[in-house]
Amino acid sequence: MAGDAVIVVLQVKRVDDLKGEISCLELSISAAKAGYDKIKAVNLAETARFAAERRAEYSQMLENFTATQVAAAERMAEVWVQLAAELGATPEQLAAVKVNNSGALGVVSQPPAGA
Repeated sequence: MAGDAVIVVLQVKRVDDLKGEISCLELSISAAKAGYDKIKAVNLAETARFAAERRAEYSQMLENFTATQVAAAERMAEVWVQLAAELGATPEQLAAVKVNNSGALGVVSQPPAGA
């Protein structure tokens, strides 16, 4: 009988030790979850910031590209007008070309009149 009492006491002590370990592990789990949530929030904020910066950079890049293309098209039109003048185009023809070129940059695309 005394042996049974010792076994019961040891089992009770073991149960108490396991309960203590469980409570420590639960605290550890909640601390890990809190750390995870903090890191997750930081990552979400960084992702949003990065997306906003990328969007702004792409917009600026597109604006610069458009300005470059417009400048190149205007310069090309000037060169063609100069070439036409050198090849003997009449002032009326040059005026017509200048009018057509000044409006062409503002229009994306138009089908030919007969189409």
